[in-house]
Amino acid sequence: MALLQEIWVQDIQERMAEQNAFLSYSVDHGPFITNSIVHVPQAGTLPASVRNRSSLPATVGQRTDADLTYPIYNRSTDPILVPDLTSFQLSYDKRQSVLQAHVDRLLEDAARDVAFEWAPTQAGRIVRTTGTAGSTSLSVGATGTRKALTVKDVANLARLFDMDNVPSGDRYLLLHPYLYYELFDTQALLSRDVMGGSTLPSGVIGQLFGFNLMVKATLPVYDTTATRKDLDAAPATSDNLCALAWQRSCVARALSPVEVFENEKDATYYGDVLSARLFCGGTKLRSDQKGVAALVQA
Repeated sequence: MALLQEIWVQDIQERMAEQNAFLSYSVDHGPFITNSIVHVPQAGTLPASVRNRSSLPATVGQRTDADLTYPIYNRSTDPILVPDLTSFQLSYDKRQSVLQAHVDRLLEDAARDVAFEWAPTQAGRIVRTTGTAGSTSLSVGATGTRKALTVKDVANLARLFDMDNVPSGDRYLLLHPYLYYELFDTQALLSRDVMGGSTLPSGVIGQLFGFNLMVKATLPVYDTTATRKDLDAAPATSDNLCALAWQRSCVARALSPVEVFENEKDATYYGDVLSARLFCGGTKLRSDQKGVAALVQA
């Protein structure tokens, strides 16, 4: 019998990690990460103005400011053992691969947390899709069909921002991939590629009605009444995908660097035990939630 040869390629094929460039297009509350609760003061109402005032003295009033708070979460990974023998028996660096996996997992989940906190909860911040019924672009576990996302729906979203006096610059729309490819036909996608997206900001793949378009596969889910579902809620057949819209100055993120913990050459486990942690948080910066909206399937 001939001997069969085996070989380990030196470079491990890593798992795919989501891109989270959207986080950078927000107000950075990173300096506040050491606190458990962050307070964001909310200015009271504007004073009234009178044309050709005829009565003096004018009535003196007071402005009542409010307080918006949001928590900072502590996210940590489960420890993973890298046996000491692997450093001798494997041709690839498993220890480095495990460390990178910890970092990727924390950044993915932190981005998911922040997107959830940005997602609006007030009915006035929800725009429903109005396209032809029959779309099979569905959330995980959902069944049936939905009304397709159309260019007109994005226009309605832009109109909502305009009516709320939201600044016209630095507007972003984060789309689930199903909704992005539903929104544009093949010719429109081809035109975008031919015209060149290299001049767009990092992570932005197009522009429409003043929104910088971005794509992310894990976004908040809304139920059939357009109510935002909890992050850990079980999937339901009536769940709906959403596209998340915001203006840069109307949302904030708070992210710490990833901290790695190591028990090197642990005598109990005969190897290195690795884990990691970060602190994260996010919020809509206005209690009236203006400057944030969601396009939700109908």
